[in-house]
Amino acid sequence: MVLLIYIKGGNIMGKTFQEVMNTIKEGETWINKYDDRRLAKIEKSSNVIHFKFNGEFEKIGVMLDDIFVLDKKKYTFEEAMKALKKGDVIESCYSKTKYVMSLKGNQSVLYFDTACEDWQASIYMFSHGEILDDWYINN
Repeated sequence: MVLLIYIKGGNIMGKTFQEVMNTIKEGETWINKYDDRRLAKIEKSSNVIHFKFNGEFEKIGVMLDDIFVLDKKKYTFEEAMKALKKGDVIESCYSKTKYVMSLKGNQSVLYFDTACEDWQASIYMFSHGEILDDWYINN
């Protein structure tokens, strides 16, 4: 079974290779989670599904348990801060931490605590690595 990863609004959903083939949307790119597999990417453009392979092979097989992740656009820290201010969920490519503005007036920014699986008030702001690295905007 192939498990593919799709992230939307901060939620991660698994999909099999077959499910991706059945549901891939125009403009989406799915990246194989495993770097050592021959099939590296699956893309859909102009109503055609394209397979990108690692290396040159005459015969190509796809492992049914290959995992793919959606290739998301990366943004600068400044762009991420504008999106955060608008209410979008942002995710640091450096730390993988997700942030969102609080709806309460006394808390400005929340982060997603993966251990508790819940949003928590941020006790510190962004690290040096987060500020200098790229961000995802999950809207």
